[in-house]
Amino acid sequence: MNDNRFEGLRKLGASYWKPFLSLLAIGATIWDVLKIFGLSPAATPSSPISNSVYWRIAIAVFLYIIIRFPKVAFAITRIILGKPTLSASKELIFRGPRPYLQEDKESFHGREKDIERCWIQIKEHPFFVLEGESGCGKSSILNVALIPLANLRFQVVECRVADDPFGKLYCALRKETYHKSNRAISKKMLAEAVTVAAKPEKAEETNNPCYNPKQLLLCIDQFEENFCDGEG
Repeated sequence: MNDNRFEGLRKLGASYWKPFLSLLAIGATIWDVLKIFGLSPAATPSSPISNSVYWRIAIAVFLYIIIRFPKVAFAITRIILGKPTLSASKELIFRGPRPYLQEDKESFHGREKDIERCWIQIKEHPFFVLEGESGCGKSSILNVALIPLANLRFQVVECRVADDPFGKLYCALRKETYHKSNRAISKKMLAEAVTVAAKPEKAEETNNPCYNPKQLLLCIDQFEENFCDGEG
């Protein structure tokens, strides 16, 4: 009970210490200035002005100026509030820089509108770029929502091209394990791999009148890596 009461007082002090000190400094300065010019009710025409009056004005002006600096204000506010504590009982909304995966769907919230817009674009256009700043959640949206949705409608081939775009995409289309090699993958070889990947997996499916073939969807993650190579 007492901890909660003091917590409220600390928050109140942290909110109002700056305007309180500012008004105090301004009020003290105005009072002493009026005293110097003999306009203060407590001043008399014959009373001498002591040096302490000028010192008070200087201190008040200095105090008013110094508390306007953000770092000073932050330090004082931090002292009033005390050391910050993290409650172990509160669930973290964001878990940090690690991307979400498909198994994290239940804890992935707040991106429904973004997912809906991206999915509409994927269905309506043959080419779609999911672009954004690093760490904004592109891979998370892709892994948690877009890939599972795409698997229901398309034949999805996922690939991260990195330093060997044609080689890795060629192996992904052919469902082969990628191994770095010196062979050059030509455009013709890549086009043939795309054609083969787009065909039904089983030949008898083409003879089935109810068969509805899925379109091929190439999903290239981190495609910007192709444009970040210092060698050109």
